[in-house]
Amino acid sequence: PTFARQAAEIYRAEKQYAQAIEMFTEVLRINPYDAAAHQAIATLALRTKHYPRALSSAHALTQINPKNAEHWAYLAVMQYRIGKATKNTTLLKAAQLSAEQCESAGGTPSLPQIKQLLKSAL
Repeated sequence: PTFARQAAEIYRAEKQYAQAIEMFTEVLRINPYDAAAHQAIATLALRTKHYPRALSSAHALTQINPKNAEHWAYLAVMQYRIGKATKNTTLLKAAQLSAEQCESAGGTPSLPQIKQLLKSAL
């Protein structure tokens, strides 16, 4: 996966997001538990407004390690951002649940800010 990851990073740096996603997908084909590749795909998919893919990749992080508070925080932020962009209140409520999972997993330094964003959005 090293070559694919390096190629993905080059594509990302050159703002060739579709190609970067393809290369990170190749990383996942080799190692489906690569959290960094899932996070990169989620971020790039959000940037290119491929919201279902962004959510799927962010959700995959929580499946890889359900006890990782950072992954739950990332999913909550992703749900919040997409929920706001699409005016989807169901997604905003899902973000609230992800924030609660983050808290159950031990929380993160960013959790109070995430909760505040969600409170103002709902």
